[in-house]
Amino acid sequence: MIVYANIYGGQISVDLNGTGTAGGTVTLTPASIDFGQIAANTVSTPESITVQNSGALVSIGKLTVSAPFMIPLNGNACGLSSLAAGSDCAIQVEFAPTTTGSFAGLLTLTDGAGTQIVELTGTALAPPTGIVSPNSLAFASTPQGQTSAAQPVTITNIGGMPLTGINISVSGPFEETPNCNTQLAAGAVCTINVVFLPAQLGSATGTLTITDALRTQTVSLSGTGVAPPVFNVTPLSLTFLNQQPGVASAPQTLTITNAGSSPMANIGFALTGAGAAQYSIPAGANTCGAVLANGANCTAQVVFTPSGAGSVAATLVVSSSTPGVAAASVPLNGAGQLSNGLTTNPTLLTFPVVAVGQTSAAQSVTITNSTSDALASVSVVTAAPFSVSQNGCTGSLAAGANCTVSVVFAPTLGGAASGSLTVSSSAVATPATVTLSGTGFDSRWPS
Repeated sequence: MIVYANIYGGQISVDLNGTGTAGGTVTLTPASIDFGQIAANTVSTPESITVQNSGALVSIGKLTVSAPFMIPLNGNACGLSSLAAGSDCAIQVEFAPTTTGSFAGLLTLTDGAGTQIVELTGTALAPPTGIVSPNSLAFASTPQGQTSAAQPVTITNIGGMPLTGINISVSGPFEETPNCNTQLAAGAVCTINVVFLPAQLGSATGTLTITDALRTQTVSLSGTGVAPPVFNVTPLSLTFLNQQPGVASAPQTLTITNAGSSPMANIGFALTGAGAAQYSIPAGANTCGAVLANGANCTAQVVFTPSGAGSVAATLVVSSSTPGVAAASVPLNGAGQLSNGLTTNPTLLTFPVVAVGQTSAAQSVTITNSTSDALASVSVVTAAPFSVSQNGCTGSLAAGANCTVSVVFAPTLGGAASGSLTVSSSAVATPATVTLSGTGFDSRWPS
């Protein structure tokens, strides 16, 4: 090196020597970071950038990052002075958008080796919402032990991010059936169906609790348990007497009352039993509509049309489609009765003179069922001084069949006596009779 000066010769020479070394080489890894999608007005999870110096000591001049990206407090482990030879350090970067949209920025490190950058990108979406509607549910009066109609509660997410951490619970005599998972997508709606199941009578309250990553919200629940609907049918039974076969009886009326504290639906009638086909509820004879309110009543008329003579039994079952309502059973009893149908042969018995205190020889009467129906409970009756000595006509008499009874005369007084043998059946309105006559002789009478 030559130094010029006001000296002898005008200049002076200085020898310089030294040893050169390799300069610092700084790299940033990764070269780019994408923070993906996060909600506006939130801060992302920090991402790490590794600063590697593969050469000699390097001075650090400046470290900057463009908004909405930032270096968190204590996020720069490299410092702002120098980076030792062959060393590395880490810098943390966060994405902190305050508005929605797509963003790009740079992290810039200026040092003795030059300027290094890392490209930063991220997208900010509208934050999730968890709008719950309605905030209360009031259930109609519901019979004890039954389940009400379901009522819906909705959760709506109008944000651009999924709503996470959803958990649903309910208290009190209520149950929920959620169609909501633990996460609700952006712009989606899910529904929770709530029902009321009163276990006792009276007012009841509960709470539907909806918790998510944002907050906890509640829906107030209320309802009243009431006594279930109950049938009260009057009269308790119907009896149709002495009805001519093939002819419809006059209708008899049943009154059906809802004795419970809640309505019942779809009152139905069913005839059961061996004689069911001989009873009917004529069209238009039923005033029970689709719903029978609590405390209300309706009527139904029943008609008996016997197909033949004799007793006919059946049961009328009154039911409702409302769950939990016990059906009511009404016994139906009727009897088909013919106007006549019993004949006797002969129709007159005349006994010879019989001494007082003695009994005549028996005389026979043949009793015939002249109808096409069996006649139940055939009976024969006479009065003193006549009596039945042998009765072959007990119980039922088949159609066209006959039986025989024997009658005797046992006078207790002298003189003429008369009477009758009466043949009857519950299935025949008019009994058959046999005229009876005889004469008693009292030997004690003066001649």
